[in-house]
Amino acid sequence: AMELDPHTPGNFYNLGLWYRERHRRTGKEENIKLAARALREAVARYPNNADFRADLALILDAAGNSHDAAIEAAAALKQDTINHRHGHRDKFLDSRTIEALQELASRSPVAPVRP
Repeated sequence: AMELDPHTPGNFYNLGLWYRERHRRTGKEENIKLAARALREAVARYPNNADFRADLALILDAAGNSHDAAIEAAAALKQDTINHRHGHRDKFLDSRTIEALQELASRSPVAPVRP
């Protein structure tokens, strides 16, 4: 899929999730770093996708980058608030993800937590 359309955000997102799963299975730090890189590309191509930002935040946290994780968590929460305001029900984050993001966002003074 990447060869057919290398600019599609979903391809980078899926690649990031694949590397995350490889990290879970192997424990190799290189895989979580590659997951973060792929998710950053997905977010760069589709910055208004709350799911992309949420998974990036969680992956950055797993990679030990708590500062960037907090920033991405706050951005995901902000986008989720916008999605709710505009009735984009298909794009709402689930409650468990929101709780995890709120916890991450609370770690950084530059990333305010939004309810």
